[in-house]
Amino acid sequence: MRLVLTLALLASAAGVIAWSSMPREEDPRLARRGALAVAIYPGADVLRVERLVAGPIEDELSEVSEIERLDTTVREGVAIFNIRLVGTVTDPAPVWDEVDQALARAHRNMPDL
Repeated sequence: MRLVLTLALLASAAGVIAWSSMPREEDPRLARRGALAVAIYPGADVLRVERLVAGPIEDELSEVSEIERLDTTVREGVAIFNIRLVGTVTDPAPVWDEVDQALARAHRNMPDL
């Protein structure tokens, strides 16, 4: 009984020491690895949005190797892209710049409204 109580006290003391020496930040910086992109094409049916908007954007985004997952939802007049980066990206800012450039390239080939 004494041994169990002693081990429990030692484990508790070690936990308190570890917790008190752990580095903390008031507002920790978390890497943003997810984003939504929305493309609007008013008045276009689903097939037209898929062919003229979603397809070219997906083609350009497929060139960004750091994208782990790209989910696209196409509805009448709108395409919504859910973009998720791989977990190994430590600094997502340059990757988001690359995504932005891919979207700009796709935008050049979009139909005029």
